[in-house]
Amino acid sequence: MRIAVVIPAYNEAGNIGRLINETVAAVPEASLQEVIVVDDARDDETGAEIKAMLGRYKPLRDLRHGRCAGQSAALRSGVIAATAPVIATIDGGGQNDPAEIMRLVPRLGRDGREPALVGGLRKGRKAKGSRKSASRFANWIRDKVLADGCPDTGCGLKVYRREDYLALPYFSMHRYLPRSSSPMATKSPMSR
Repeated sequence: MRIAVVIPAYNEAGNIGRLINETVAAVPEASLQEVIVVDDARDDETGAEIKAMLGRYKPLRDLRHGRCAGQSAALRSGVIAATAPVIATIDGGGQNDPAEIMRLVPRLGRDGREPALVGGLRKGRKAKGSRKSASRFANWIRDKVLADGCPDTGCGLKVYRREDYLALPYFSMHRYLPRSSSPMATKSPMSR
């Protein structure tokens, strides 16, 4: 199964180089078709850090938005640019461990079978209390409306089929995509 890893990035200088290194190391070469970093019009040295790594990793691709469009737009740009049939997304700030990608991929349904999306579940999240509280509240509201039993849609680590993602209507959806009914805890290695 060939995989494209899409990483939305906004002002991630100091994080993005390490994340690219970890991603390339974590996904076997036989599976990794491309790593697409979508620079969402940063105003720091994120772009320079990415460009310095382009010659080092053949599957690395650098996309840049002309103006800041947000995380959902960055994810969509990366998925549209991808050529692999399977997409893995991870947070550009290092909130997700790239080693977890290969734990999720085998859970993805094959040949159009369910589940079409498998996602991580944040455990030991390193974030401010206000961010955690806001996330719990948003997940509670989402669960009341959709009643799908998904405890956490905010984890940036997700794996899905490209064609299924592109068939969805476009809006700020990265926070609403559920994960598989089989929870998979993921580590939060870095704080933000």
